[in-house]
Amino acid sequence: MSDLIQRAINTIDEQAEKGASLEKTIGQYIIDKCLTNDAEAAKAIADGKTLTACASSVKSKARSQSKNGCAVIEDAVVWSWVREYYGFTAQNTEVQLTAQKTAAAEPIDLLDFM
Repeated sequence: MSDLIQRAINTIDEQAEKGASLEKTIGQYIIDKCLTNDAEAAKAIADGKTLTACASSVKSKARSQSKNGCAVIEDAVVWSWVREYYGFTAQNTEVQLTAQKTAAAEPIDLLDFM
């Protein structure tokens, strides 16, 4: 692990400790899924980027999709908003998981196996 990634982890951890549960959850996601290289780590600690501002951005986008004060938003969409806020690139693992869910949802014809 590079020094830049470690600095990004430390910065995110510090912000998460001061934040509410949403900030803690977003921080954990960033550390676990997004800090894969120095370029992503640099984006995480860029000036003006904070977990609090990210959480506000996510809440704002959720409110814009709400009807009568209620919104149902898939986890993958929320995490894409987090990645968008920081400018992170798409995660291959999430693309694969989405493809697996889509494939599992399609009916299977037993004749295809004969």
